[in-house]
Amino acid sequence: MGISFSGALEENERQSNVNVIHELCSLERKVCRKLEEQASKLYINALHDECLPIICAVDKKQKILLNVSSVSSVEVRTKINDILHGDYLAQLINLLAEKLNITLGTTTAGDEESLYTHVVFANKSVLRIDLFVYHRRFSYIESLSDYNNILAYFVQVGLVEIIKARPPTDKSNGPY
Repeated sequence: MGISFSGALEENERQSNVNVIHELCSLERKVCRKLEEQASKLYINALHDECLPIICAVDKKQKILLNVSSVSSVEVRTKINDILHGDYLAQLINLLAEKLNITLGTTTAGDEESLYTHVVFANKSVLRIDLFVYHRRFSYIESLSDYNNILAYFVQVGLVEIIKARPPTDKSNGPY
């Protein structure tokens, strides 16, 4: 699933590619700032969500990768298993792999941000998964064009407060 950001930085430091190192560091600051902003928004929104409020966030992970062409279900399963354990995660893993591949396939040069929320039964609890994905495909004139793209994500796992959770209602048909 791509090249780790730190690995790309180390490789360019060994080769003394000053311009690429500068661009990578600048990009890392920008992406980390974006992930931090989204992390705080996701947490506050999840706490105050009327339909699926959380009691607390039980885990958070983020990753920055370069040159990601596609994502397999096996790779997503490996990342998810770092956070969640349960018998009912296959559909979540397939869904995330599909959504990430759509994002990777449809983005032309420029930025794309996506936000996904899912509810799963894992770790013997009902959990809310909030995923923020940032993808940017580099244009051929940029100094980072050899890396093709950057994919960064932030995942927050929150324990759903079942007592306060209420399903949305459709006024014309009653509850969904």
